[in-house]
Amino acid sequence: MSGSMSGDKAFYATEAALLLNNVFQVLQVPLEILGFTDQREHPLMYIYKPFAKLRLPEEDLLRYIGCSSEHMTGNPDGDCIVWAYDRLLRRTEKKRLLIVMSDGQPAASRHGDCAGFTSKVIDEIEQSKKIEIYGLGLCDRSVQDFYTHNSTVKSPEEIPIKLLELIEKRL
Repeated sequence: MSGSMSGDKAFYATEAALLLNNVFQVLQVPLEILGFTDQREHPLMYIYKPFAKLRLPEEDLLRYIGCSSEHMTGNPDGDCIVWAYDRLLRRTEKKRLLIVMSDGQPAASRHGDCAGFTSKVIDEIEQSKKIEIYGLGLCDRSVQDFYTHNSTVKSPEEIPIKLLELIEKRL
């Protein structure tokens, strides 16, 4: 939910979230859909669809994402990845996958080395081998600088199908 995600990238990322929500409901596989940005110097995280809700109506998911789109600013990736990772660690499933969709370098309103912190967080998660983390670049190749496992879409229209392909390969 960074400011640079507005327009087609946000539209197709939302389409991807709707698609995953529907597919995972049919498969009865737990799924959590999160979003993040920042407000002034504080990370702001959204839980669009919690693991606890196996079924979430499409219109609810659309409404939640729509409400958060009014606050799209920075992208404090490291802080929010730690938050999502901690939530995922509480899960008991044997296979746990965290996919981070990003359209550029980590950039937050707070001071400090946002990119360096993000890199450190991702390295520690990858080394722990407790969950698999994957970076999906949205019309930007910056994920290659941060994630061992990564891929990029060249146009926003590719986001939903690329995300489904990624899920199919990883799960």
